[in-house]
Amino acid sequence: MILLLDAGNSRLKWGCYAGGELAVGDPVAYAGSGLEANLERALGAIASPTRVLLCSVAATAIQRRLTRWLRNRWHAPLAGVVPGRRGCGVQNAYPQPGTLGADRWAALVGARAGGAGATCIVDAGTAVTVDLLTADGLHAGGLIVPGLELARGGLDRRTGRIASTAGADGPVRSLRLARNTRDAVRTGTLYQLVALLDRVVDDLAAAAGAPPRGLLTGGDAATLLPLLRTPFEHRPHLVLEGLAELARKRCNQQPVTD
Repeated sequence: MILLLDAGNSRLKWGCYAGGELAVGDPVAYAGSGLEANLERALGAIASPTRVLLCSVAATAIQRRLTRWLRNRWHAPLAGVVPGRRGCGVQNAYPQPGTLGADRWAALVGARAGGAGATCIVDAGTAVTVDLLTADGLHAGGLIVPGLELARGGLDRRTGRIASTAGADGPVRSLRLARNTRDAVRTGTLYQLVALLDRVVDDLAAAAGAPPRGLLTGGDAATLLPLLRTPFEHRPHLVLEGLAELARKRCNQQPVTD
């Protein structure tokens, strides 16, 4: 069994890959009762993996604590995803391939393995990434913008009287003009992101003559999905799917040494 780990900015997603099947567990929070305690609670009872593949964009301190826990818990070989110029049927658009986020690379590989045709991949997490994968496997480039909570938090920190999260009563589920400051910020940031994604798909469709397949993943995917004008398929485990493909083919990885 191969343990697959997607260490994002806010939490850890994980899954076990064996016999060609991916089984996904509940995400692990970095905060709360403590990272190590949260890891033990989520992963302590699984079978000992034969190897571990880590895809990380987490802060350095978090990644070091995570890798230390993994080494203390098991003695399985630990490798990290390193985006290359090509791998698993995908060609990287970046002149310096290793500077592409490992999570974005894994999502591209997952998209390539999971279907044909040009694909627009949106990962709506702490940051929102947008990437285009052509029908022949070329990564054509992408965008990065603040996610919903990051955008709202930035307004809260940089303005004197805006408190977009104070007294929040659940997610915004529709796009409409607001009648108080809190809802104006919360709905405005949602409008901003939905409008961006719809515009990107429109531009890609105009350039190619047909709309690309859309895949949506990340923590805010369920919030965005019903509000987008263009259809997206919700693929909540797309990065883990890509990690499974990278693990299976042993592509774009190197031992973690720290």
